[in-house]
Amino acid sequence: MKKKIALLFGGRSEEHPVSIVGARELLKIDEVTDQYEFILIGIDKKGKMRLLEEFPKEKELNFQGEKKVGPEILEALYAVDYAFALLHGPYGEDGKIQGFFETLGIKYFGCDVLTSALLMDKDMAKIIMASGGIPVVPWITLREKDDFPTVEYPVFVKPANLGSSIGVSKAKNEQELRQALQVAFSFDAKVLIEESIQGRELECSLLGSEVSGVGEIIPAQEFYTYEAKYEDERSHVILPAQIPREVEEKIRHYTKRAGELFSIKDLSRVDFFYSKDGLLYLNEVNTMPGCTPISMYTKLWKAMGISVLDILDRWTHEVEGEE
Repeated sequence: MKKKIALLFGGRSEEHPVSIVGARELLKIDEVTDQYEFILIGIDKKGKMRLLEEFPKEKELNFQGEKKVGPEILEALYAVDYAFALLHGPYGEDGKIQGFFETLGIKYFGCDVLTSALLMDKDMAKIIMASGGIPVVPWITLREKDDFPTVEYPVFVKPANLGSSIGVSKAKNEQELRQALQVAFSFDAKVLIEESIQGRELECSLLGSEVSGVGEIIPAQEFYTYEAKYEDERSHVILPAQIPREVEEKIRHYTKRAGELFSIKDLSRVDFFYSKDGLLYLNEVNTMPGCTPISMYTKLWKAMGISVLDILDRWTHEVEGEE
């Protein structure tokens, strides 16, 4: 009998299009197995859910004026074996949708409410990781009413609760910092200003308790912006990363340590900086990494002979093992 999975995609965050591309990739599993049946639940940018009979062709969901398709959303969710919210950023990766599932008693893939909320907030995540012995990029936290900070340039400015490099800017002087803060505050009420680390961008992944190898991002632009990740074809990855063995072991150790600190039970991608002076910093932990064809999470596991179907199989076994 097929296992029914409610696939929720789209969402209210700025990462809405990334979610749709990733969901389209997951649906390709149907082409190689009859083990799963996906129930499609699209969420538009205003948070409206709709049960869909077929996958949308557009990069953005818009249900205005559309008639309701199929049974009620709750009835559909109660009929599935698992829910998989492929939703990035606020309202998908921050514990809110996870709390919704837990309230309804629906089994779901991914981190739980507390883990999702803590890791979505880059400020809180850094505090916990630093206290747990993991080196993190030095930072200060700012809110809109705070005084203008004194910093050593260059710095990176980012919203505390977004991903995919949305709202992130590099500032090399006071004028650029003021502009960067204005951009970041347009996305979030809390902003991080981080020291600029000159070096290489390395990534590692967790699948349950298993740690992947390490890959390197070579951004086409000055840093790994949203455009560099999803639109600029000159950006590429190196698998495995050409780094000293001891550096790889440290990255894999810190990745596993982060999983233990936050009780990550299913999946995550962990990003690092390896500075020119040989220092390693954990940049951030992503609890719902992208599943697009160019996403590092799936590439890291593919390099180890583990396909997206294998990942899904492991998730289902993990959830069933909790019963």
